[in-house]
Amino acid sequence: MGRRRSRGEDIDNVRWDGLSLQPDFSWTEEGVKYKCSMNKTLWTKVHLKVSELQLPLHKNYTSEFFNQEDNSRHLLWKHWQDKTVSDRSKRRLLQSISHQCPCAQLLELWGLRDNNECRLCKRLHPEVTPWLESLGHIQARCPALQRPRIAVHHGIWRELLTAISRNSVEIQR
Repeated sequence: MGRRRSRGEDIDNVRWDGLSLQPDFSWTEEGVKYKCSMNKTLWTKVHLKVSELQLPLHKNYTSEFFNQEDNSRHLLWKHWQDKTVSDRSKRRLLQSISHQCPCAQLLELWGLRDNNECRLCKRLHPEVTPWLESLGHIQARCPALQRPRIAVHHGIWRELLTAISRNSVEIQR
């Protein structure tokens, strides 16, 4: 049963005769045939199926990480589903665990930079051979980023102490 047509509407120009005038998609999953119009749920299924089919074709850090067993993927899933976490933070986490952070070392590998030296180290100490810029160097070693790194660690420590004191219950004797 299709939708009602008004008078004068050209029947030959109607492409889809469903209720929503959208194309219907059908697929079979475990012997059950499904049919629906394009919606958010269907897009999610399509993206999931494409990623499942594509993952074995790629050989890089990301695919190796996602193919490993027992690497706390359930915790990552909870983190990515948390609406209070910004998309920027979620992307940074994925970049760091998959070794895809766009630092000089990776940009040189991709052919987007001529060298993989840390520009901040080179600017701070031009007489010394600079370190290779990697995610580990940026987060832990770069002397130019020492003060911000210390400030971040102090901020994390303050947040941790605040959370402990807020959630602790003192036992009265």
